Amino acid sequence: MKRNFLYFLLCIALLCALAGCGKEELTAQDTETYTLSEADEFDAFYLQYLTAFQSGTADSAPYLYFADEALRSEYLASGDRLLDYTVRSAAVINDNLKEYTLIAKTFSPGPDGENGEEEMIKAYHFVGRIDGQLYVINSVTQIPESLTEGLDPELYTYSGEDLIE
Repeated sequence: MKRNFLYFLLCIALLCALAGCGKEELTAQDTETYTLSEADEFDAFYLQYLTAFQSGTADSAPYLYFADEALRSEYLASGDRLLDYTVRSAAVINDNLKEYTLIAKTFSPGPDGENGEEEMIKAYHFVGRIDGQLYVINSVTQIPESLTEGLDPELYTYSGEDLIE
């Protein structure tokens, strides 16, 4: 009887341990937030972009840098809209480039233009000064060569659970 009870406790402990194995623990980095400052030129511009993106792609497109017109057309056609966000961190790459790690809840409309889906995403955005003007750059692969000094693209490449398809 005592032996069965010990086996029972051992099985319960093992099940509890296995149940926790698949869960990723939150770290301080996961829960940190970065407060955008109006006093910082790059932060203020990024905040303007985020505010515009809450209205949709038509309002946010003027803030974005597009390497070519096809990317701009795709962006506008998506009709995506920002619902909510948290800026997790920011890093100055060089005098003309700053990176922002964003956790965002977005809405993508369906084919009818309305019924769509909400999605939580992690995104690496950049604010860069190109020809004297600030732009938001939505992907490390779209950053012009002139802004890449000090940039390690591998740090901002999506992989695993961060992969956006």
